[in-house]
Amino acid sequence: MSVFLCPTNNPTEVTDVNSLPAYRQLSILQCFIEGNSIRSSGRLSGASPTTCLSLLKRAGVAAMKILDQHVRDVPCKRIEADEVWTYLRVKRDNLKYAQRGQDGGDVWLWVALCPDTKLVVSWKLGCRGIPTGTDFMHDLRGRLRNRIQLSTDGHDAYLAAVEAAFGKDIDYARKVVFTDRITNRPSAVIQVISGSPDRELVGTSHVERFNGTLRNMCRRYFRKSLAFSKSMENHQYAVALNMFAYNFCVVHGSLRVTPAMAAGITDHVWTLSELLAFLE
Repeated sequence: MSVFLCPTNNPTEVTDVNSLPAYRQLSILQCFIEGNSIRSSGRLSGASPTTCLSLLKRAGVAAMKILDQHVRDVPCKRIEADEVWTYLRVKRDNLKYAQRGQDGGDVWLWVALCPDTKLVVSWKLGCRGIPTGTDFMHDLRGRLRNRIQLSTDGHDAYLAAVEAAFGKDIDYARKVVFTDRITNRPSAVIQVISGSPDRELVGTSHVERFNGTLRNMCRRYFRKSLAFSKSMENHQYAVALNMFAYNFCVVHGSLRVTPAMAAGITDHVWTLSELLAFLE
């Protein structure tokens, strides 16, 4: 996939996404998954920010449908789960200054990743509490084929969420990291919650590494950036597009295939053209 820049120095902004040729739409989507914001993608492609946002919505809907249809009956044996923080419109401390009736404040992205195939099996946007965690775990269970070993950090919301979704049909342990008061050094304790997990495989290093990849791919997760989302709807579309690209389009450096290929979901590297074809 390559970026197609506008061939003129002073491009005329296109305001209708339907009038954009396919290669211009591909360039905008490529900008999105390479970490560009809405306005920078518009400057590179010669389209208006409104057009870029409209294309993002259409592509996000298609990406969510593709992920929901294809990431099913996944034969994973291990899952690592973690949460990633960002905010909508304003940070939590400034939420009182936000306009009423608008989204704002902290938003957490829950991610479930298979460390063997690097596939993002499930993700969920919401708060960091038990309600979102429970919905996230129910969605995760509905996509799995086998009994799994689950690893999380010490976030207490996982205890109730995993119990509600899996019951005892899971090997679950969490790795709790704390700072020793005497030596002032971080230490980790493995707590077995359910089943008989392999203690040597308990950890969240792979999903935490994915969090770093996400912050490079999705502009909305850049730290100390002005490219934050202003609504949960647009934020969900952006995350869905990047999850689709990560699972189906980007070849993993160590696996030499995409995560979807490693998991047996597909047999080829998808392109953004296939996403546009799904839109049609």
